[in-house]
Amino acid sequence: MKVFTFDVKLLDPVLVNQLAGGDPNSAIGFDYIPGSVIRGALINQYLNQAAKNKDVDACDDEFRKLFLDGSTKYLNAYPTSVRKKRTVPTPISWFSKKGDEKGSSRNVWDHVTYEATDKDRDDNVIWLQVSEPFCDLTDDSVSVYSPYKRVVMHTSRGDSSNTSNSDSNMFRYEALDSGQVMSAAVIVKEEECANVLSQLLKDDVILRVGKSHLTGYGRIKILNTKLKDYWDEYIPIDNEEEELISVTLLSDTIIRDQVSGSCLSDIKSLLEGPGITVNEIKKFVHTGIRGNFNRTWNLPTPQNHTILAGSVFVYEYNEGLLSKLKELELDGIGDKKVEGFGRIALNWYNEDDFSVKKESVEENVLQVSPIENHDFIGRVSNRLLRSELDRELLKRIKEIHVISPPSNSQLSGIRYRARAAFAENDPSLVKNYLKNMRKSGSDQLEKAKVGNSNLKEWLELLFSDPTTIWTTMNASSISCPLGVQESDSKDKMALEYAVRLVDNVLHKTQKEAKK
Repeated sequence: MKVFTFDVKLLDPVLVNQLAGGDPNSAIGFDYIPGSVIRGALINQYLNQAAKNKDVDACDDEFRKLFLDGSTKYLNAYPTSVRKKRTVPTPISWFSKKGDEKGSSRNVWDHVTYEATDKDRDDNVIWLQVSEPFCDLTDDSVSVYSPYKRVVMHTSRGDSSNTSNSDSNMFRYEALDSGQVMSAAVIVKEEECANVLSQLLKDDVILRVGKSHLTGYGRIKILNTKLKDYWDEYIPIDNEEEELISVTLLSDTIIRDQVSGSCLSDIKSLLEGPGITVNEIKKFVHTGIRGNFNRTWNLPTPQNHTILAGSVFVYEYNEGLLSKLKELELDGIGDKKVEGFGRIALNWYNEDDFSVKKESVEENVLQVSPIENHDFIGRVSNRLLRSELDRELLKRIKEIHVISPPSNSQLSGIRYRARAAFAENDPSLVKNYLKNMRKSGSDQLEKAKVGNSNLKEWLELLFSDPTTIWTTMNASSISCPLGVQESDSKDKMALEYAVRLVDNVLHKTQKEAKK
């Protein structure tokens, strides 16, 4: 068995939201990047690169070993600690006393082994679960982490030119913020799969994950890829306890009843067997619903009830039970192990009480390079500029009318040359077409009127000097926002908008002529 470990740098905010329930006008993303999402991004990378010269389907042996049959497992990407290690979900058996939970350093009691004292009962202590979703443990310190989230309001309109449209709707995205670093792992069983993945997981490869790719979400970069023969997902600390066996879920887990197939909220049925006695002492369990989205089908996949990461099960010590759990630990438990579900830790941390420090992921954020920062500002500024220009363009398309238009065949010819001029960045294609027209066609253009000039003069002016489009669109006063790159400046976009105006006005004229 081999393991790929790598960092995932979020170049854009990443939104991988839960599909079950909640406000239909909001999308709240996970605190991590699920293994299913990483697998999906690498499938896309595989189809575009490694398999571009052959047909691939679910029956292909290599494809099945890489992505389907469980030989390769894609674990969740969790925040990276200040020690540059992959954090893991915080056990939900960890509690602090009310009043201490907001401090950067505080005492925590693990209720797996801790029993409330008479003093606690007399003081009416209120226990609060540790809220930070991830932790990192060493022999002498425990740190907890919360990833940065970004909340953005968006507006959805049926008609982008009508800001007062009653169909407009506000919705909210809560996504992982850009600039953070997550740590992920891929467990590989087959040697040939490791060779293929080494090509897909190269440093500086940029992938897209989650939703809303066209609105500035979802770009991630692969960094620090390493191939290891052995990897510790966690390191047991102070695990000399021989009276109890604790099982902590390091990822969401799906356990099904072997008879009915229904999802369970306990792992006990998975452990029972000949010669194995399972006496459950206590458990700390949170459950939820998980589902995915299949882009090929454009549909959500079936949802499942899951036992959430951080849940803890405590059993009476039994040699046979411990042996079975160690076997299951290597492969994981339950369903969907290929997507990172079912990872477990045994007798991980058995301290009654200890001190934890709240660390900021800011200390581990890889700073965005000046080039990447400049590119990002340029993209945002370009969108702002285009948004204003598009608004004026739509107004002018609605306002401009061609009086006594030429035949539709003449209009089609002009539209074809205009689009060719944009594709080849050569406005002279339209000018030469108008210049070399037959007299009958030229007369039709001169007879047609656009405002105070004829159609031929209007077209010749636009394609002799495309920058006159800004006067035609009443957009001369729109200035470029700070950060717009030279390649995205108004002068560079003049021909594009001239072609869009001409193409849409003449298309509207053709439709009116048919009526």
